[in-house]
Amino acid sequence: MNDGFKVNCESVHGDGLVLGTTRGRPAARWITYCGKVKETGKGEITYFQAISGKVNFYVVQRALRTAPFDPAKPPFDRATLAAWQKFFDEVAVCDSSDPKRPCP
Repeated sequence: MNDGFKVNCESVHGDGLVLGTTRGRPAARWITYCGKVKETGKGEITYFQAISGKVNFYVVQRALRTAPFDPAKPPFDRATLAAWQKFFDEVAVCDSSDPKRPCP
């Protein structure tokens, strides 16, 4: 994914690839900092969570668009990061064929 960002960003940095599980499913999280998107001229911080389901693979993301910034010093405070982490802690994959993972 970072290679795709490199094509579209003037400066990019990836951070925090964490492998683990989300509600018993294999998962990974990471953040990409794009200092300036070539098309829009704005900076963008994107937090991803990938989850492997029983059959499919899912990616959830949250993005924050900002003024251009230096990826080494992103305008992203700890409170926002904590809120986003809490949001991703609540994300789960449902499976209508598995009674242990019912869909709402």
